[in-house]
Amino acid sequence: YKERQQLQVPDAMSSGLIVRKVERLPDQSLLIRKVRLEDQGLYTCRAINDFGQDMKDLQLEIFDSIKVDIYPINRIYQLGFTAKLQCRATGYPLPRITWMRNNLPLVNTTRIKLQNDGSLIIHPYKREDAGPYVCNATNKKESVTQVAYLEVKGNLMTFQ
Repeated sequence: YKERQQLQVPDAMSSGLIVRKVERLPDQSLLIRKVRLEDQGLYTCRAINDFGQDMKDLQLEIFDSIKVDIYPINRIYQLGFTAKLQCRATGYPLPRITWMRNNLPLVNTTRIKLQNDGSLIIHPYKREDAGPYVCNATNKKESVTQVAYLEVKGNLMTFQ
């Protein structure tokens, strides 16, 4: 059963020539090949013999590994201008993105803006902003990080 609906599960063929997505093996276990997100759900095994019956539920959760892309990886910014880093993460469950600097999580300030799309914006860019920035993508299964390095170019221009 899946989600309380009876599955039509063929027996595995001993010749191995016929390969189906879902098969019942000779030991009565269920084999799901090439698992996809739609296979996730509640499965129930029901056993019946002359002495009665028993049922057991199993929740199948599907996970897809996190992949992180950060852009730019290395960038030189002019003092006083806007610096922008973009972090994109995919996976299932969908990962949550956080930015870190000096092993501390970054938070929104008047100069630092953390966007919902995973972008980090620094304005105006200052000399002390140079260095590594860590994008951390996390879900309940794993955590993946990527590092970007920002450098400073030139001096801040002032007008009198």
